[in-house]
Amino acid sequence: MVEELKVLLRDDKLLRKVASESFNVIDTDKSGFLDEKELASALNNTCKSLNVQKPSRSEVRSILNSIDSNSDGKISLDEYVTFIKITIKNHLQKIDEDKLRKVQDREDDEEKTVTKKINKFEKYLEDTGLPAAFEVIFTEILDKKVEVDKVFFYTATRLRQIGKDVAHLMPSSLKSGQNNES
Repeated sequence: MVEELKVLLRDDKLLRKVASESFNVIDTDKSGFLDEKELASALNNTCKSLNVQKPSRSEVRSILNSIDSNSDGKISLDEYVTFIKITIKNHLQKIDEDKLRKVQDREDDEEKTVTKKINKFEKYLEDTGLPAAFEVIFTEILDKKVEVDKVFFYTATRLRQIGKDVAHLMPSSLKSGQNNES
């Protein structure tokens, strides 16, 4: 449906043809203009099919006045075509805004998920004391001027040593999941 509406906006002849067909259905007295009564009838039928409240008489008059660019109290075919074109543009813009909002909502949800994971990881680090261990190791690496190609091995070795040194401090629930190493 969106593509069909975009085609109508690009093709003025087609837009005029489609608008003219609906205009002729609404123009029940075949005067070549839509008066307030005809506009009200069309709006009421549309509202009924959409199962929404019908517009009041003042709302119909307000709609008529917004479409009636020359203020003669009736809507010509040209005014109706302009109204349909504006309505289609507004509808497509709303669709685009809705799509953008959905993308932004999805991105917000993903950001919240990532933030939760980061917070969970930070809590894990805090509970395990790993940041302090890495601070010690980092300081040692700088002090001992460990060669770049040996930093990973040095870090792994020191983490194992620190783990063994503090194993007696671990809660029993964590010890039971620990592998037996020789």
